[in-house]
Amino acid sequence: MYQITGKYVLVVLAIMTLPVSAFAQFEARFDYSSSYDDNIYLSPDKTGDFIQDLDLTLKYTLKDSATTFYYNADFLGYMDNPERNILFNKAGIRYLRDVGKDKAHYIYLGGYFQDRRNTDTYYYYDYQQTYLYGNLRFNLNSTFLKMGYNFRSRRYPNIMELTNFQNYAYLQLSRTFRTRTTLFMEADLGFKSFYKTTTYTPVSGGDGMGGHSNVQYVSVEEQIPNMSHLVVLFRVAQGLHDRVGINLQY
Repeated sequence: MYQITGKYVLVVLAIMTLPVSAFAQFEARFDYSSSYDDNIYLSPDKTGDFIQDLDLTLKYTLKDSATTFYYNADFLGYMDNPERNILFNKAGIRYLRDVGKDKAHYIYLGGYFQDRRNTDTYYYYDYQQTYLYGNLRFNLNSTFLKMGYNFRSRRYPNIMELTNFQNYAYLQLSRTFRTRTTLFMEADLGFKSFYKTTTYTPVSGGDGMGGHSNVQYVSVEEQIPNMSHLVVLFRVAQGLHDRVGINLQY
């Protein structure tokens, strides 16, 4: 079970106050927040609890480069229900760069590996996830075009039938006119497939020679049905004042 006491919090805070000015490309950040949830189990029989969120982020950007390496540790601690405690560890790489002569276009590339650990009570929610993405953003005067693709692989070591692979692509187009009118269109296409598991069911075959049991097994393959979706969205927005507007979305 994961537990963090006030003593450990003070140690983390002391580490964060160490000077890092000598390493201009290195960043460190520690965040702490506390909140109350009146229904942590999302059940008709409500159970409330105070949740402590401790978040540590370390970043290292290569000198004269658009490449950043980062690590994040996030701990969620429940005051009255410690069996719900969760620890996330994430390590990844991010690349962001402007392209074109006017440097108005951007390319985003990156990926990360994440590990989720629960207590012994909720161990079946543990998973390891790999996420990769690539996005492009074009600024064409008053027209903006964004497109991208991402891939996610999530493995549940204790419930393999929930292990899944997701592919997702999107396209966004928006244009603004001098009349304060904006047209926006988006199309998303996603596909999710699940891991195929094989179970072996014993089939009684009676006694064999010498009195030994002659049991045979039949293999059965099981898989959660694959899923896909297509979303098409269209929106018209009209500005009526600097801070007032109206929009219609389909």
